[in-house]
Amino acid sequence: MKKLFLLACIMSFSLAQAQIATKVGYIDMDYILEKLPKYGEAKSKLEEKANGWKQEVELKKTELEKLKKSLEIERIILTKELIDEREEEILNFEKELLEFQDKRFGPRGDLVIQKTTIIKPIQDQIFNIVQDISEKRKYDLIFDKSSDLSIIFASGRFDISDMVLRELLRAEKKETLTQKQLKEQEAQDKLIDDRREDPRIGEREKAQEERQQQILNTREERQRVLEERKAEAIKKRQELQQAKQQAIEERKAEAERRKTELQARKQGATETKEAVTETKAVKAENKQENTPTKNKVETQAEAPKNNTQSAEQNRLDQIEARKKALEERREEANRKKIEQQEARQKIIDDRKAEAEKRRQEIENRKNNN
Repeated sequence: MKKLFLLACIMSFSLAQAQIATKVGYIDMDYILEKLPKYGEAKSKLEEKANGWKQEVELKKTELEKLKKSLEIERIILTKELIDEREEEILNFEKELLEFQDKRFGPRGDLVIQKTTIIKPIQDQIFNIVQDISEKRKYDLIFDKSSDLSIIFASGRFDISDMVLRELLRAEKKETLTQKQLKEQEAQDKLIDDRREDPRIGEREKAQEERQQQILNTREERQRVLEERKAEAIKKRQELQQAKQQAIEERKAEAERRKTELQARKQGATETKEAVTETKAVKAENKQENTPTKNKVETQAEAPKNNTQSAEQNRLDQIEARKKALEERREEANRKKIEQQEARQKIIDDRKAEAEKRRQEIENRKNNN
């Protein structure tokens, strides 16, 4: 009857407000209570007490079973009076057990009373918050999903349980938060609630986030392409510098090779010339030595002593003359060698200057490009 009356009231209200948009919401009391820390702590303590009462019940049941088994075993040796007395004792014990169970777990037992004592203040606070939300957000109807009223289907955007829960938690933290923090949190909660009530807000924000992300992706792509081009330019510059350096090294190696070949040819020509000069000098010396010997033999009979002294003096003079000629030839050869080296060095310097000029031209072309 209660459900039918409530549904009838809802239908009547809906018909009366047919021309006016009706704003409906619902809460889940069980969900809100389970999310509250203080309710969880109180519930845990109550469950500990209930477990203790259950253990007491189990102990009494065990004791009752022992009494019944003992009576069954001893029944054949007991008199009728003793049997009646024992049966009455068992009945009284069973009565006490039922009374204890009803006292602890009955409809008006300690468990229900203490549970109501815990939940009642929280429920009152929740109801007050629901009234405030209804006034602020213009709700016409708010149901409790966990009550006796059966709701077959309800869209999540009509569920204000999280809204109520946030208000409860904020009330608990009110003393620890500053006014600025409370205002910031309220503003953030209002934005969340607006999104929940009006899906278009969330869709617009989602579209805006997608556009921002697209813009960010485009910027990142441009930056990536720019970095790739920059890296490619640096790579080409390095390759060009390496090619230029390699060309310079090859030119230096070629110049050094030519220099070595020229020195080798010059050294060979000098040695050949010196050898020919020395050979001629030796032949001339031998010829000169043979001539005095011949004269000496011809004139030996006439003046043996004078001819011997004269021949010796002539030979010493010729040796000195050859030494002097050899020194002059060596000085001339050294002079020519120095002149050739200077000429080769000039050629090398000219080639280096030419290579540096070409390198500078390549660098200028590269900079201009």
